[in-house]
Amino acid sequence: MNWEILFLSPPTFQASLDDSADCLKSYVCQSSALPADDPRLGDLEAAVRARFAATLPELDTSSGAVEFHLASVVGAAHGAAHCRAVYARCPAEFGQLADALRQTAAGAQINWI
Repeated sequence: MNWEILFLSPPTFQASLDDSADCLKSYVCQSSALPADDPRLGDLEAAVRARFAATLPELDTSSGAVEFHLASVVGAAHGAAHCRAVYARCPAEFGQLADALRQTAAGAQINWI
């Protein structure tokens, strides 16, 4: 999985197609599910949350990032357990996803699948 697609500006529909195992969406969802005081909520998770924050009435369904915005809504509204159920195709745990994204942000190319 090419984690760099989370940093594209703006993300495209191709980003969602490339996320065939739903790992990026799972990460966005679970990041959005974290309480503000959770120790796992680092700068990177906060940035991902801010980038894809959305609410249903204002959700831009024409956006190339709509599936990531929807993942954010699901996480914020229903929690991490629901994220894992919705994005069950992703074989990785949240910590693995976070580590891979941090490595990508540091300049490494990470391919999950």
